[in-house]
Amino acid sequence: MEILKGIAASPGYAIGPAYVLDAREAVFPTRFIPPEDAPRELARFQDAIRRAQDELRKLADRADAAIGGEAAPIFQAHIAMLSDGGLAREVAHRIQTQRFTAEYAVHCAVKWFKKMFLQSGNVHLAQRVGDLADIERGLQTALQGQRTMDLQALDHPVILVAHDLTPAQAAMLDRHQVLAFATDLGGSTGHTAIVARTRGIPAVVGLRGLAGEADAGDTLVVDGQRGLVVVDPDEDVLAKYRELTEAYATRSRHLRDRGRLPARTRDGEAVQVLGNIEFPDEAEAVLRYGGDGIGLFRTEFLFVNRRDPESPYSVESDEETQYASYRRVLEAMEGRPVTLRTLDLGADKFFHSDPALSSEANGRNPALGLRAVRYCLQRPEMFGNQLRAMLRASAHGKVRLLVPMVSTAGEIEAVVRAVAQAQDQLAAQGQPFDPDLELGIMVEVPAVAIEIEHCLGAVDFISIGTNDLIQYSLAVDRANPEVSAMYQPLHPAVLRMIKLIVDLGKETGAPVSICGDMAAGALTARVLVGLGAETLSMPPAAVPRIKRLLRMSKLAEMTAWAEELLTARTADEAADKAVRDLAAKFPELFR
Repeated sequence: MEILKGIAASPGYAIGPAYVLDAREAVFPTRFIPPEDAPRELARFQDAIRRAQDELRKLADRADAAIGGEAAPIFQAHIAMLSDGGLAREVAHRIQTQRFTAEYAVHCAVKWFKKMFLQSGNVHLAQRVGDLADIERGLQTALQGQRTMDLQALDHPVILVAHDLTPAQAAMLDRHQVLAFATDLGGSTGHTAIVARTRGIPAVVGLRGLAGEADAGDTLVVDGQRGLVVVDPDEDVLAKYRELTEAYATRSRHLRDRGRLPARTRDGEAVQVLGNIEFPDEAEAVLRYGGDGIGLFRTEFLFVNRRDPESPYSVESDEETQYASYRRVLEAMEGRPVTLRTLDLGADKFFHSDPALSSEANGRNPALGLRAVRYCLQRPEMFGNQLRAMLRASAHGKVRLLVPMVSTAGEIEAVVRAVAQAQDQLAAQGQPFDPDLELGIMVEVPAVAIEIEHCLGAVDFISIGTNDLIQYSLAVDRANPEVSAMYQPLHPAVLRMIKLIVDLGKETGAPVSICGDMAAGALTARVLVGLGAETLSMPPAAVPRIKRLLRMSKLAEMTAWAEELLTARTADEAADKAVRDLAAKFPELFR
């Protein structure tokens, strides 16, 4: 028996035989072509794009029929990336100037984009590296005239073992045949992990070598709670995990059945639990999992498809296109609140041909460069389009407008002027909108957290973006494996900063919501409520579990517990206290 430690990517337990995908990565040797063959290679590449897009549309239809709307955003993003001028231009450049074959040009271009994504400083962008792997696989398959591997062809329940698993592959897994999966690569916040959690498939990633060592048919145990994989378990371990698997299945059914119940603590205090989305189709998942509304609609997807490389913004970001998408979400939510976040892109040349956003122009630390509200204020036409679309959508439901990455009071004043200008333009056109639409800022930069008292008078609400606030406060890139262990949500300085913001918000009457991974964690969500948070926003699949934990807790106890954590000297001391408290109250989470 061997026990391997990885990263818990999707909760749950599974026992079954290993099914090992080929762990070897495709090798594309350097091959050159004579100049006269370049047009032929370009034509092959363009044909491969069309074929890959057709295949993606077919996969999307199959996934929609099999699992509903969860997979649609993934395939939409892949189709959009294939349509993007950036990738096509990079491949064409390598074919025309470096005389590469189409296969090798695709491989080099995708490799370059992966590196750029990982070094961009944008965590959400770094998580899209798996999407790029999917795109390359589709293009190479089309170029070589092969068929895509069909993981739905499995005819018996297995535990899938792979060097890596792409988001599209994860979306297409048959939940009745794939009990769980375990991969050498991956992280807990990647798209593949998100798909696994949405679909309820236990997963452990980051195992570093399992795919090269496991043999087909080996009995495996996947512990998605603790990030463990047991190879050839003995009878005692098997008996333990059979019991855990059955108990977990019972709890999961209970959670789904009670997901629509309010998150009211045992001493009668209500907490609003909202869902985060990136695509309009995900609004349905928020409702299905019992979310009270949408706390964060990331609008970046509207700016992905660059059909016009000469335009400073995507043609897909025009006002009418955005308005239709926002309205669709609002109508789906049937009166529940929807928070629309303005564009947050930067250091992101794949999605933009704007030279100001290239990694060279944006410096060695693009996360500290031209991004989010800074970029929007420098592109008033683009920003005006988005603000008018959001305002028009407010006529169809309860909209709140949220601005990310604010770092100065001057930026807030500039946004207020831009909103007022958009309102005047719509009024002149006779377009309906909510004149009382609420404006909020995301607190992600420590400077604003410290000066929050001076910002509260200009905004209606605040959303604390814990992921970036922690990253900037502790100077830790959480996507960098060399320092990711130093990314500590329960660091006393982080907790005190959150407490300061929440308290000042209450004193001035400005509601404070908290989004990010802390809001979705069993360990940290209760800490946030204890610090005074009354609204949490998280991925839809996390909503039922967090609601249940809050219904089983007393606000008075969570408050006393959080106050104790504030006195900790180190993050490790705070984490130890938090784990002990949670284990005492919810032992089933630690069995």
